[in-house]
Amino acid sequence: KTTAYGTWYGLGGSEMCIRASLRSTGDPAGVATADEVIGQAASRLRQVLAPDQQASRFSDAIFTIMIPDVAGEALIKLTRRIRDVMETGFYKVGEQALLLRVNVGIAVAIDRSQDHLMLIQRADSACGMAREGKSDRIFVHENMLAVKRDQEASLRTRMLEQVQDIYDHERLWLVFQPIASMRGAAVERYEVLLRLRDNQGQEIVPGSVFGVVHNHQLGLKLDRWVIEHAIAMLRQRKAPITLFIKVLPVTLQDRTLSGWLRERLEQADVEAERIVFEVAEATAERSLRDMFGFLGGIKLLGCGFCLDRFGRGSDSVGLLKNLGADYVKLDMYFVNGLTKDASKQEALKELVENLEALGAATILGGVEDVKTLPILWSLGVDLIQGFFLQHPYREMSYDFSSAAF
Repeated sequence: KTTAYGTWYGLGGSEMCIRASLRSTGDPAGVATADEVIGQAASRLRQVLAPDQQASRFSDAIFTIMIPDVAGEALIKLTRRIRDVMETGFYKVGEQALLLRVNVGIAVAIDRSQDHLMLIQRADSACGMAREGKSDRIFVHENMLAVKRDQEASLRTRMLEQVQDIYDHERLWLVFQPIASMRGAAVERYEVLLRLRDNQGQEIVPGSVFGVVHNHQLGLKLDRWVIEHAIAMLRQRKAPITLFIKVLPVTLQDRTLSGWLRERLEQADVEAERIVFEVAEATAERSLRDMFGFLGGIKLLGCGFCLDRFGRGSDSVGLLKNLGADYVKLDMYFVNGLTKDASKQEALKELVENLEALGAATILGGVEDVKTLPILWSLGVDLIQGFFLQHPYREMSYDFSSAAF
């Protein structure tokens, strides 16, 4: 016994297409058997369609049907009728008796000017949803946006639950990546990076976590965990080290941060100037009111400030003038392809000169090879970071005394 599975795609008001595939539950069905079933399916299809609803075989196992002026409930009724006719009774090929199972996806055309190939792609997506539904096996594409929103909300909820579990069971740790001077200074600077592991022991991509918790109270908990453990690391180190710590937008809104931070620094006997907080330029632009409150608190304590991913905003230099920063970490755009792009080198040189005039030291991350170093040195970049120096490690082990560029 062999069962044939068919897949329907509907383009409401303009076009439909049907895709059929065979799957054997006994002896495999060959190409000849598949062609015979498709031929019989086409005959059944012609019996259902009106004279102005033209059908054609689009490819090996796909039919397209032009259906003008049919939408809404009328389209659903037609789809159900086609589905029932296609599924009722056996398809006989020789001694084999075949059954056809149909899943229906409908993409509604707003007007006749819409791209038919795009509509087919939408119907294809809808058919996948119909296949997963397993009840009526009909899905209308106009609901896809709502379904996508529901799926994203569900994914966000699951991620928050997972991160909360990680936080509760402390399956998180810090790694450090050096930031070295291009001018020969042996000052030790590291960026602090958070890493997380799920209950199966697998490391989670940090970006996927921060994208979910950036405005959630759980994000505030993670930021405070990082700050507290970074302070503990500074307390253990006798040599003067400066740590750069990224903070999420939710932390910028926290009016209790400066008081909490003061207590932690005093308890650990760590100087505030050994911590530099990093905020992305795009975040600062969107949260100016929060930024002024945040900066007022950390600067009063003596902490440093770094404007991260800088140089690609609508008015980057103007933002820097308003906020003030001890450091500016340039966007990765500036290092990508820099050695072969003279215009980018010129733009970077001008930007570095402007930053120097404003009293901000420049950091360029993403440095991965030695070829970039002479260019960065000649353009006046102060500090570099990247795999060329060292990958992020759990230990602060980089030898700054040997980093003479």
